Amino acid sequence: MFVNLSCLQVPMICLNSTSRHNCSKCPEGYYDQADFTRSTWCIRNITFTLDKKSPVKIIIIGCSAGLGTLFLIIGAWGLYKVVKRRKAILLKQKFFKRNGGLLLQQQLSSNLYNIEKTKLFTSKELEMATDNYNENRILGQGGQGTVYKGMLSDGRIVAIKRSTIIDENNLEHFINEVVILTQIIHRNVVKLLGCCLETEVPLLVYEFIPNGTLFQYIHDQIEEFPLTWEIRLRIAVEVVDAVSYLHYVASIPIYHRDIKYANILLDDKYRAKVSDFGTSRSVAIDQTHLTTQVQGTFGYLDLEFFRSGQFTEKSDVYSFGVVLTELLTYPLKQQ
Repeated sequence: MFVNLSCLQVPMICLNSTSRHNCSKCPEGYYDQADFTRSTWCIRNITFTLDKKSPVKIIIIGCSAGLGTLFLIIGAWGLYKVVKRRKAILLKQKFFKRNGGLLLQQQLSSNLYNIEKTKLFTSKELEMATDNYNENRILGQGGQGTVYKGMLSDGRIVAIKRSTIIDENNLEHFINEVVILTQIIHRNVVKLLGCCLETEVPLLVYEFIPNGTLFQYIHDQIEEFPLTWEIRLRIAVEVVDAVSYLHYVASIPIYHRDIKYANILLDDKYRAKVSDFGTSRSVAIDQTHLTTQVQGTFGYLDLEFFRSGQFTEKSDVYSFGVVLTELLTYPLKQQ
C-alpha cells in the first residue's frame, strides 16, 4: 500500500534562478507544479510503504500501555489503603495501651469481676451513635468529661461519657470507674454497658437515663413533674438502698465518695439512679477506711475526712445526709 504525502511537504523553489520563474528541469525526486503566479515550484515526491499489520500492533501496544498504567494506579491505591489501614490499627493499639487497656485487662482478669457484662465498643460504632459527637447530642459536661446521647445500631439509646483531658489522674479515674461498675448490678445504680479504649480519649457507654438529675428538679423546679413529699421520700429511700448495696452487698465493699444531687439521676419512672463512680474505691472486707487525698465536692464532704484524710463508709452516709437535708427542706413549688 502506497500513500502519497506530497501535500505535507514544504515546496522548494527550483535551483535555476537565472530563468527567474521557469525551471527547465526539477532535480531528481522532485516534480514541477505551477502556481497562480505562473512560477514553477519543485515539490519533493515522497511515498512510503505502510504495513497492513501496523494498526494492530499500535492498538496492542496502546492497550498494553493503558492496562499497565491502570494496574499501576490500582496497585498504588491498594498499597496506600493497606498502609493507611495499618497506621490506623497501630494508632488504635497505641490509644488502647495509653488509655489503660492493659491495666483494665489485668483488673478484669480476676474472677471477682463480671467480665462478660462489659463490652468493648469500636470507635466507629460510637461515632455513628453520636453523629460524630454532634454538639446537639450533649447531655451534660463536668470536670471529667462530656456526656453525649447516642443510639446504637440495635436501636438502644445510650449515654456516652467522653473524657476531655488526657492525663494519668483522669485515666486512673476512668479505669477505676469501669472496674467498679463491672461489679455492680442494682436497680438504683446506673448500668455500665461497655467502653471504648481505641480512641484518643477513653469512652464509657451507659444506659440512658432520660429525666436528668435530681439537682434539676430541686433547684430548677421543673413544672412538668413537681417533687411532692411522697416522691422525695421515695427517692431518698432508693438512694439509701443503693448506698447500702455498695457498702454491704457488693462482692467487694465500695465507697462512692461523691454522693450529691448532680450524681443522682431519674429514669423514665422517676426512680433514683446513683451515677459517676470516677472517684469511688473498692476496699477489702476487713478494711475500715481509706487514707487518701481529699476528693469530692465541698459541702458534701464530712469534716472528719478533711481533718484526717481517712474516708470511711460513714463519709458516704454524711454526704447522703446533706442530700437528704436539701431534699426534705427545699420548699415545694407553689401550685
